Amino acid sequence: MPEQTVLELKDAFIEGVDPEDWIIKDYLMINKSEVTLMCLTEYNEAETMQMFKEEGREEGRKEGREEKIRIFVDLVNDEILTIEEAAKRSGMTEEELKSRIAK
Repeated sequence: MPEQTVLELKDAFIEGVDPEDWIIKDYLMINKSEVTLMCLTEYNEAETMQMFKEEGREEGRKEGREEKIRIFVDLVNDEILTIEEAAKRSGMTEEELKSRIAK
């Protein structure tokens, strides 16, 4: 069995793409379409972070809406508000609120 040398990632990459050896040529040829797409797709950290922020905000809004509905359902169940009052204050129809109370 040949002796193997452990290389640092940077050194391994440099050695792999060395034009004299072209160790990765076979891989690149086999996976040509994926490699081409990867090379043509520019990673933009700012865009990616913005996308994560927007997803997080939307998730927070959804959780907030669900919490608001739970509060109005509790107010109706505790007979503090009528279904009509809770629907009006929550912005839901009475039917929507009734379907949530039934759950």
